[in-house]
Amino acid sequence: DGTIDAQSYKTATATYSPGDVAVIFTPDDTHFDIALECINAGMHVMVTKPIVQTLDHHKRLSDAAKAKNVLVGVEVHKRLDPFYADARDRARSSLG
Repeated sequence: DGTIDAQSYKTATATYSPGDVAVIFTPDDTHFDIALECINAGMHVMVTKPIVQTLDHHKRLSDAAKAKNVLVGVEVHKRLDPFYADARDRARSSLG
């Protein structure tokens, strides 16, 4: 029906159990709210970079993760991708 529910992550999070893992691969400005919801549900979280946009959000996620004893990580898949590594190396060799 074309309806977009920007809060649907809350419904989805409620279907998981503490100790489950959430992989957050959404627009950057949504990372904090979704990650915090998952952490508060006791879930471990993997977020694509940038993990958050402000230092305050970083501190709040860190504090929440410590309080819930869960892990939060940042996913940087392109850093290790051979295509991107080759492009980086070529740029460094020709641009200095």
